[in-house]
Amino acid sequence: MGKQTWQVTENNGGGLTLYVWHGGELVFAHAGYEYTTDNLRGDSENLKNGGDPIVDGWEGNDLTNEEIIRGIRRHYDNETGREELAGEDEINDADGNIIPLTQEEYYDEHESTKVICDQDGPVAEDEMGAAGSSVFYPEAK
Repeated sequence: MGKQTWQVTENNGGGLTLYVWHGGELVFAHAGYEYTTDNLRGDSENLKNGGDPIVDGWEGNDLTNEEIIRGIRRHYDNETGREELAGEDEINDADGNIIPLTQEEYYDEHESTKVICDQDGPVAEDEMGAAGSSVFYPEAK
């Protein structure tokens, strides 16, 4: 499996996403924690204490959510301006199992998105937005 690492990002709209890697491979990702900050606080504590979302069977893995996969793997034809949903062969393997999203497909690398916490702890409160500080510095609010 390899070493588990993780991080929480915050985008410029206050969106909070948790990413977990096993040995450098992205295995769990969940967006939308800005709506459930207590869940993110608990999940972060769980990870700090050795929890593993795959082994422990956490719900909400966006990498294996068929609706999210379809949306991300949507094809856009620049010449016709037509959008098409990804075909079944891009969603499921030959045995019918869902093909999880990869880091390249899912990870938000936009310049305005910042890592606000990882396995070493949160960044300083003044380096994150309101959503992140409400999770990692709740006493300041």
